[in-house]
Amino acid sequence: MSAPDLGELYGAVRVRIVALVEDLPEERLDDPVPACPGWTVRNLLGHVVGITDDALHGRMEGAPGEAWTARQVEARASATLAELLDEWERNAVPFQQALSAAGIAPAVFDVASHEQDLRAALGADPSVAEEVLAFAVPPLAAGFAGKATLAGLGPVRVVSEAGDEVAVEGDAAATLEATRFELFRVFFGRRSRTQARALVRADDPEPYLEHLFIFGPAPADLEE
Repeated sequence: MSAPDLGELYGAVRVRIVALVEDLPEERLDDPVPACPGWTVRNLLGHVVGITDDALHGRMEGAPGEAWTARQVEARASATLAELLDEWERNAVPFQQALSAAGIAPAVFDVASHEQDLRAALGADPSVAEEVLAFAVPPLAAGFAGKATLAGLGPVRVVSEAGDEVAVEGDAAATLEATRFELFRVFFGRRSRTQARALVRADDPEPYLEHLFIFGPAPADLEE
């Protein structure tokens, strides 16, 4: 498939998040987000909004580290929902234009991941936009398989409902099989090692787990 316009893709996810939270009672901003331990709904929104502000003002030193993220959260720790959404709307067009021009895929992956974090925290049906999954999962799967190969492990096959995300010639030493939704959540550390291990078929899954998570793993099982 041809690469999507990343600004448009980000914008579509932003619209989904706004629709999810815009009518929330203010007190629900203090609901915990299990996928982001220690964060509330307000903190998570402060992070996704803060990314756009930092990017537009050139404050990217330390990204995406914990200190950089913590400053975004702290700066908006007392913000109301209206203030958070207003700031995000002001930043949306120039930020999305920058994504389109520069092709910055991680920003799209991050906001889509946080949409599902919010959905789970608020008891909404689990969902990651299909166009995000179709764009994100193949390169993420290839990255996992490539890292395993570079580490001297046997060839990895990755399988989803779409078929082979990563195919191998002959027998695979390990097979990672799950839905694209589940693969997306695993790669971004929203599953524990125990949950991830259950998805890997190999004589010894453990060495493969070391290369599976971009962020994570989650400290405890997450059910969505």
